[in-house]
Amino acid sequence: MGVQTHQSERRPERRTEGRKRRGPFSVSRRFAFVLLGGVLALGAAGMSGCPESTFFYWPDRREFVTPQGVEDVYFQTEDGLRLHGWFMPARDWSPGDPPRPTVIHVHGNAGHVGEHTFLSSFLRDNGFHVFLFDYRSFGRSDDAGERLHRELLLLDVLAAIDHVPEIEGVDPERLALYGFSLGSSLGIVAAAEREAVRALVGINGFASWRGVAGDAAPLIGGLLIRGGRDPQDAIANFGDRPVMIVHGGRDRTVRAHHAERLHAAAEDAGVPSVLDIIESAGHIDILREDPELASRIVAFLNEAMEFRAGEENGADGPEPTRDGG
Repeated sequence: MGVQTHQSERRPERRTEGRKRRGPFSVSRRFAFVLLGGVLALGAAGMSGCPESTFFYWPDRREFVTPQGVEDVYFQTEDGLRLHGWFMPARDWSPGDPPRPTVIHVHGNAGHVGEHTFLSSFLRDNGFHVFLFDYRSFGRSDDAGERLHRELLLLDVLAAIDHVPEIEGVDPERLALYGFSLGSSLGIVAAAEREAVRALVGINGFASWRGVAGDAAPLIGGLLIRGGRDPQDAIANFGDRPVMIVHGGRDRTVRAHHAERLHAAAEDAGVPSVLDIIESAGHIDILREDPELASRIVAFLNEAMEFRAGEENGADGPEPTRDGG
């Protein structure tokens, strides 16, 4: 589908913003801080998954409040854990209205649902339901009872995909996945196994586990983290389902070459793919840095799911929003 490069007007850097927020954007810094301990752990733990659990996953189980108009949803994984999510209906939808397309938001490597809504709220403004959930050991979801690793979190993403069609107001024929950072990478692998997902938007995700570890800690990073279940392999299995790969050109947590690899893997397999690089954006600021990005994502999802807000309710739909909040 093509490559798009966008250069927005540079804004003065606010160096304190982003450092206070815990989330997927801090993995490379943490990786470097604990590298020496990881080397020792590798010798002690072998391939047990200890380095991956230490470097990639930062659960937050602090209490938080469910916002008004948001529904708490609990669902079960294949291995019997109870996970928590938020069903956030489109702002122009009411119970009894026709079912709507729904976007499953797979968040990054830290925090809980309450810290990630700002990345997908624009979708609700444009007629889509959003389902945002926490992995095991995050937020109100059950504790994993063991070290986290990618296969466990993939079970969580698959469980969310399987559960969402059961929610009242969801059109089961029009599901999309919207992943950010780690959530993009996990989402690609999970959606490749679930044809119910009609389209995917992946933002600032990595193409391979060893690749992103090697970027953070050259020479040794790729040795600490095992390979397998890589998004760059899974994306080839999307068939005719379209993907939109978005990345910040100044992202220092997950480098932009990962987006290029994902796009190339999709194109090589004949998967409809668009690559959207925002040259001036970093990791967490990408929606703010390019005010038009939200509109491009909405346009992509509208086409993929044959939808325009308002028309199915017999009313004029809202204009696409131009911010990330």
